[in-house]
Amino acid sequence: MPFYRVMIHGSNFSASRACDGERHGFYTTRFVQALNPTRAEFKAVDWVRKKYVRNFGAPGRDPMPIMRRESVQKVRAMPPMIRRGAGFTLYRSEEDGDQI
Repeated sequence: MPFYRVMIHGSNFSASRACDGERHGFYTTRFVQALNPTRAEFKAVDWVRKKYVRNFGAPGRDPMPIMRRESVQKVRAMPPMIRRGAGFTLYRSEEDGDQI
């Protein structure tokens, strides 16, 4: 089964459980083994959602949090020195929210 490098972009997330109104976004890369790029995307996004994203914001909040893939690339093998589930690049969203 092939390996894929999946870059994920999340936007409009509350940075704290207190939901103080300040929204943040992130980029992260995950390496997964999957049958095809579509399954790799699903697996990587689901992994981040279940393991790391604890607060998706209150229901009915506008704008709602979004998480999606930026890119999916097939790679020969998993790089030996990379931990599969580590690292995020965070940024503060603009006042009008992330409209990507």
